[in-house]
Amino acid sequence: MWVRVKSVHWAGGSDDVVGTRRETHQKLTEGIRSLSGVRRELAKGIRGLSGVRQKLAEGIRSFLGVRRELARMALEVHRKKTKRLIERSSGVIEKFIKSQEGLIGLDVCWETSTGRSYIPVFQIRMEKMKEVKRPL
Repeated sequence: MWVRVKSVHWAGGSDDVVGTRRETHQKLTEGIRSLSGVRRELAKGIRGLSGVRQKLAEGIRSFLGVRRELARMALEVHRKKTKRLIERSSGVIEKFIKSQEGLIGLDVCWETSTGRSYIPVFQIRMEKMKEVKRPL
């Protein structure tokens, strides 16, 4: 399909003609030919996107691995700190028990006769105490 292109004129008149039909046709042809180059460059860019996607996926996998490692380390630190706290607490309790005069023993009691249950309560009985009162 051929399209007729008229000469382009400035408002000043026919003396200021910008180009002839042949020049206009030549410019259009060059523009159309350059489009295939643009298409080729665009295709290269699109092919390059798969590489970007692959690198992004690798980065995400790496990030998840680091996150997993940090979670594991945090759990390990938590375990160590808990273990140390228990060791220190048991040492303090032992010293406290040994320091008490007239210590008879330690009881852990549960109140279940009324249908209520209580958290175990450690009660220290002294020789002077006749009876241990438990919560109702």
